Amino acid sequence: MKRSLAAMIFTGFCFAQTGPEATLSGRITDAATHQPIEGAQISYRGGPGGKPSSVMSDAGGAYSIRLPASQRAGLAISKTGYSTLDLRS
Repeated sequence: MKRSLAAMIFTGFCFAQTGPEATLSGRITDAATHQPIEGAQISYRGGPGGKPSSVMSDAGGAYSIRLPASQRAGLAISKTGYSTLDLRS
């Protein structure tokens, strides 16, 4: 049986002072134990004209990913042994 991921977004979107990008930061934890999950992949699929990108969570479950500020973000969070969390815009 696969376990569930929980995404806790601490800062939400923080729009950059220069350029059309935003930063999304947060922490990935196990939904049952609330322990951080290292190595979870956070992927941005990109919208029209947007480039897909991804980052991995660190040992504390933390991540930070740059996204286009002018587009709605579709994110997927995944790790082997866990159900994929699909966050559609």
